[in-house]
Amino acid sequence: MKNPGIIYYLCPDTNKPKGGVKVIYEHVDILNGAGFPAYVLHKKKGFRCNWFDNLTTISYLSKWMFRKNDFIVIPEFY
Repeated sequence: MKNPGIIYYLCPDTNKPKGGVKVIYEHVDILNGAGFPAYVLHKKKGFRCNWFDNLTTISYLSKWMFRKNDFIVIPEFY
């Protein structure tokens, strides 16, 4: 099977309730549930939104390596 790549969602490091941030986490959960490897991409190592319950997969810019078949989703507020 061809490598489908990883989908990264760029997300701000904020712990204040914002609908867009929660939607990013939800999208990543949905993609992983459907068999597509996906991560929320935060800048600060160790950061995770904790104002809502989640077990979402997280990656960090400091260890991020973009590969040929990967995708990055950049929200409109960037």
